[in-house]
Amino acid sequence: RAPPAPAAWRCARSQLRSAGGDRSSERARVAPVAALPPAAPAAVERAAERAMDLAREFGDSDYEALALAYSGLAMLSLGRLKEGIARLDEAMASTTAGEVRAPEAIGQIYCALLAGCERTVDFQRAEQWRQVAQPFLEAYDQVGVTGTCRATYAGVLAATGNWAQAEHELLEALRIFDSSARGMRADAAVRLADLRVRQGRLDDATRLLEGNEGHPDAQQPLAELELARGRPGVAAALLERRVNQLGVTNLQVGPMLLQLAEARLAAGDAGAARNAMVGLANLAASGGGDYLHGLARLASGLVAAAIGGDPVAELEAALASFERAHMTWEAARARLALAQAIALSN
Repeated sequence: RAPPAPAAWRCARSQLRSAGGDRSSERARVAPVAALPPAAPAAVERAAERAMDLAREFGDSDYEALALAYSGLAMLSLGRLKEGIARLDEAMASTTAGEVRAPEAIGQIYCALLAGCERTVDFQRAEQWRQVAQPFLEAYDQVGVTGTCRATYAGVLAATGNWAQAEHELLEALRIFDSSARGMRADAAVRLADLRVRQGRLDDATRLLEGNEGHPDAQQPLAELELARGRPGVAAALLERRVNQLGVTNLQVGPMLLQLAEARLAAGDAGAARNAMVGLANLAASGGGDYLHGLARLASGLVAAAIGGDPVAELEAALASFERAHMTWEAARARLALAQAIALSN
């Protein structure tokens, strides 16, 4: 398997320094990895462009595709969504067409694609690529897929309703981290806690979050637990803090804004809930796909129901969007809210 990420970065930087000014295929292979965190996305993009040039010069299709994927991921971080997604798609297409043969490159390209889909809240695209890539990855026995990548993959599986497989991947990620990089296990632990919340296993989620409360991704499951304990104000504070950290134009805050609207409604503050709803609607209108549009319509329906309006049309639209996006958990939530609204109207 590929080495843990920090070790891989240190190794890459060491190799890059030893290569000096030489133009070589080996330099092309390590250039994009050497520019990974803590470098800024712009630095990653520049390094990836250099690596692509070198890889083309030496006919290294494996690492040309890897550099292409890294450049796409950097572009997403810089807000160039269409360009970034196009590059990730191109890298994955090269991989599944058999043009990429190095197992470590295959694993890292797939991981970059999953991270990009998560970053843009485009789980529909991730699921489409998963179906295409799964037989190909199995042929390589997932060589090159790190614990971090497994945790990211599990997040996509959980989001699209594949809970059993998501649990398997998260437990495997924890096993990898426990054997080689215990300091990195929080990523998988927090994702597993989020899955346990969805499964209704709140005590298990609480245990998994102990000691990981400061992890950025822990704020949503922590907020869900606070809602379950009847403390919507605390839940809202956790969510607002995370939304402010990411910024209201970051597509990743979409699910948090829905959760924030629900927390505000539970606290009896329909005005604040409406503010979260408007923020979510603006986010969906800025370029979100079916998933984000579904979240926005669900929030609108919930707020309408709370203030005595008719939520049925909004909830039906939310359900249709979730079904198109193959988001089974959210579709079930919209279906339940719709059933409750129709029952009340009768």
